[in-house]
Amino acid sequence: MNLTIPRAALLPALTRAAQVADSKSTLPILACALLRADGKRLTVAGSDLNLHAATTLAAPGKPGAICLDAKRLAATIGGLADGDVTLTVDGTTLAIKAGRSLTRLVGMTATDYPKLPSDAAVTYAAVSGPDVAALLDRTLPSACTDETRFHLNGVMLDARTDTATMVATDGHRLAKAARAMAAIGPGAAGVIIPRAGANALLKLCRDATAVEWGIGASPRHLFARVDKAVLAIKLIDALFPPWQQVVPASARTTVTVDRLGLLAAVKRCGLLASDTRGLTLTVDPDADDPLILASDNPDAGDVREGVEADVTGPAVTSGCNPAYLRDALTTSAADRVVIGLGGPLDPWAVRGEGDAQDVAVIMPMRVA
Repeated sequence: MNLTIPRAALLPALTRAAQVADSKSTLPILACALLRADGKRLTVAGSDLNLHAATTLAAPGKPGAICLDAKRLAATIGGLADGDVTLTVDGTTLAIKAGRSLTRLVGMTATDYPKLPSDAAVTYAAVSGPDVAALLDRTLPSACTDETRFHLNGVMLDARTDTATMVATDGHRLAKAARAMAAIGPGAAGVIIPRAGANALLKLCRDATAVEWGIGASPRHLFARVDKAVLAIKLIDALFPPWQQVVPASARTTVTVDRLGLLAAVKRCGLLASDTRGLTLTVDPDADDPLILASDNPDAGDVREGVEADVTGPAVTSGCNPAYLRDALTTSAADRVVIGLGGPLDPWAVRGEGDAQDVAVIMPMRVA
């Protein structure tokens, strides 16, 4: 390999590869980025076998391939001044020439690098990057982190129709979000995107105006591409639970409140909550303070705070893990939220005011 390429084009490709590469794997090759030139283009790829990122750049020159430690290579290129970078491979050594700087990195042969999934048979649908990012921002915090519950270790995507829905749950809370966008088709019926893949997809989509995505088979992958970058995510081979049964169909009591004001109060009161004693929410439309948050921890102290709110329905007292309510409020973009409550031990439903698409469901905690 011998070619010259702008640093500004090469660095983002290496950064994506380094984010995917698995530096903790027992297979040293998975800590590497693959550089493969065909004479006209340079492909920069990273993989951990479940998540693959590849970027193809215009780079005429001599063909060749090499694998190098992804993070070291990205840091090396990142430390160079803007301008052209010349890459030359000699065996398993890569020479990097930029201006008056010359760096030689020892790598590995590319013959053992895992084969990247092909998207040749994938039918892509064009969607909004910010909309996909919004779905992930809303749901990903609720995904399960217990590896033994692998079917919950990700975000469910249903994009069969012109409304894409994402859902995540850890068994204690659930988040659902939906946005209007082009359908992927029948292959996107309740597929589960693993957490690591969902995070990579979020990074790809967050700053991208236009994204294309689709489903590939054997094994099933979700492909997403932006410009010259392609992300392939191996989907979890499992069935997502029937989440619709968890979302309350109605509420006996509703609390409408300023989102940021409630969030600040939850953060303050949550400081004294514990694993066994959560945050207590007392709602009474006839009281001077129709909404009261409280935490009582014998080992730390207690706190009680009234919050201005509009309440309809009977009085009720219920409790929850404050972290779950905090996440539900943080991931919402609404100015005001509506909390739907049943009895003391019924699930909470948190929605943005006037928002019928998104909902966060929080399972209650006993508080006495």
